Amino acid sequence: MKDTYFNDIFNVLSKPEDATEKQRVKVKQFELIEQRLYLREGQRLCIPKDKTLRTTILREAHDGQIAGHFGVDKTYENVVKDFY
Repeated sequence: MKDTYFNDIFNVLSKPEDATEKQRVKVKQFELIEQRLYLREGQRLCIPKDKTLRTTILREAHDGQIAGHFGVDKTYENVVKDFY
């Protein structure tokens, strides 16, 4: 994982036996499921700081056939339900 914020969290969760107590406390609100990082609250998938990926997610939430061209607030609301 190349994202500097999520990289440390991912590494601690991948090898908790190598982590310090302080590191384990820092990552307690996250979990690793099938090599994907999730925020425990709401089971939201963590999205790395990747402009292309984030743009794709926003476009899908805004332009998708199911979503149907919501405004900024509604699009944001839809995205944060599933992604962090």
